[in-house]
Amino acid sequence: MIKNEPFTDYRVIVQAFTMKNEGNPSDQIVQRTDVAGPSAPYVVNLTCHAENAIAIRWRRPHEFYNTIDFYIIKTRVVGQDSHRDIRINASAKELETAMILQNITTHTEYEVRVAAATMSTINQGKMVLGKFSESRKVST
Repeated sequence: MIKNEPFTDYRVIVQAFTMKNEGNPSDQIVQRTDVAGPSAPYVVNLTCHAENAIAIRWRRPHEFYNTIDFYIIKTRVVGQDSHRDIRINASAKELETAMILQNITTHTEYEVRVAAATMSTINQGKMVLGKFSESRKVST
């Protein structure tokens, strides 16, 4: 099977062959493949904004298909398994995005990662998550 590129139009023609004859080709069908997850965003700044808040700023992924619909910001207290996910609406037109993460525990080290996501063009309601950025740490 050929590996198809994401969000790309492919033209398909079917034609039957036997040992002696060749059939007429079918009408051409055009089908676009679904999107794939974007590459990882790049976190350019992660700082303590206030006693209970963290400021984060990141660059848009270099590679994405069709658009970027959401960003997922994953925060975790270092040394703990549980994490908190924040989903925000996004636009591929924005080269950088920033936000303030509120309700952060004081005197605590946090690990933060960001991923972009795109909605499937084939499966309505399906979010295609991209790669997460490298983990960055900050202490409050």
